[in-house]
Amino acid sequence: MKNKYEARVAETETIVDGKLDKLIDHANALAKAMNAVPGEEGSMTTSEIDKAKKELKELKDSYNASAEELAYLQWANEAETPQECMETAIRAMHIPRIKNATVRLEKKIGAYVAKVEDARPAPTNRINLIHMKKTLGVEYFARENWFDYVQAIAICFVNHITKEMGVATYSYETSIAETFSFGEKADPSSKNSMIKALQETVDAILFIPMTKKNGDVVNSIKIDGRDYSYLKEAFTKEGKDVAEIAVKDTQNTARLIAQIINVKLEGKSYTLSVG
Repeated sequence: MKNKYEARVAETETIVDGKLDKLIDHANALAKAMNAVPGEEGSMTTSEIDKAKKELKELKDSYNASAEELAYLQWANEAETPQECMETAIRAMHIPRIKNATVRLEKKIGAYVAKVEDARPAPTNRINLIHMKKTLGVEYFARENWFDYVQAIAICFVNHITKEMGVATYSYETSIAETFSFGEKADPSSKNSMIKALQETVDAILFIPMTKKNGDVVNSIKIDGRDYSYLKEAFTKEGKDVAEIAVKDTQNTARLIAQIINVKLEGKSYTLSVG
C-alpha cells in the first residue's frame, strides 16, 4: 500500500505549485492595476478589475481543490494500510497548504497590497470524506457502503428530532432504519437508537479493531451520549421562517461525524461558544 500513489503525488505537487505561482502572479497584477493611475501601464478599467477579482477567487478555489487532493494522496502514499491513511486524515482534520488570496487597501501605506497566505484552520478547510472517497476510492473506508450509513443516520436524526418536537409536516423514509441493526422492539427514533446508529456509522468509516475479554472484536472508537448530543445540536440550526429548524444535508452530516471521530482519536472534549 505504501508508495502506491508516488507518481500521482509528484504529478499533483507539480500542478499545485503551478497553480500557486499563477495565483500569486494574478494577485500581484491585480494589486498593481488597482494602484495604477488610469492610462498607466498595468492599469485596468473598473469592469476589468471586477473581472480580475472574480478570477482571483476562481484561481484560489482551483488551487485549494488541488491542494486538498494532494493531501489525500500524500496521506495514502505514506500509509501502510487504508485504515492508517483514514486515521491520519481524521487526526489531521485540516487540509495543509490551503491558501487565502486577497488584495486589500493598506491604510498605513495608502496602497493596495496582494496577500497569498496560509489559511487559518476553519470549517471550510477541514477534510471532506466525500472528496477523499473521490480521490482514493471506497477501499479507504471500513465499509464500501459507508455513505449509505451517513445518509441513513441523517434521515433517522430528522425522524428523531421531528418526534421530539411534535413536527408532523416533515416526511421521511421510515424504512431507512433498516440500515442499522436495531433490535425488534427498539424505537428507531429514540436516543439509544441514535447512539447505536452513530456507532455503526463510525464503524463503517474507520474501524480500529479491539478484542474484548470474551473474544468479540469491536471498534476501539467507542461512541457515547456526548457524541450523540454534539451531532444532534450541530445537525440543526435556526431556519429562515419563524420557529423553523433547518437540518444539515448528508455531506455536512459526514463532515460532523468525521469531527466526532477526531474527538475520540485525539482525546478531546467538546466545547461551547456564545454568540
